[in-house]
Amino acid sequence: MKASSIGVATLAASMLAACTTSFFGKSLDDTVPELVVQHVLSSLASGETFTWRDETTGRDYQLSPLGTFRTDDGGYCRDYTIVEVVNETAGRAPIRTACLVDGAGWQPVDPSTFGAGDDGDEST
Repeated sequence: MKASSIGVATLAASMLAACTTSFFGKSLDDTVPELVVQHVLSSLASGETFTWRDETTGRDYQLSPLGTFRTDDGGYCRDYTIVEVVNETAGRAPIRTACLVDGAGWQPVDPSTFGAGDDGDEST
């Protein structure tokens, strides 16, 4: 996997300052700001990994888009994972799904809505 990270401190600071609430429910979702998830799903190709550090806790997380697919109504959705890295080893994580909604960015959906998820990668 190709690793990507933001090297510009200004952008990272902006993301942290702009996002003080969670995007996706509980657990690891509470630790990763919405803007980070939006950035990853909007800009990384499937199979790439984005590493993000929570400066408050010092914990590292990896966000990895797994695949992009189209819904029956023509919308775009992406399967992805968020994992915490402990001792330089990423744990296992459930597959999550988000769909692109006009004016609202990537919004979480129940993956079972689309069956197994990836119907063919159309990476963005």
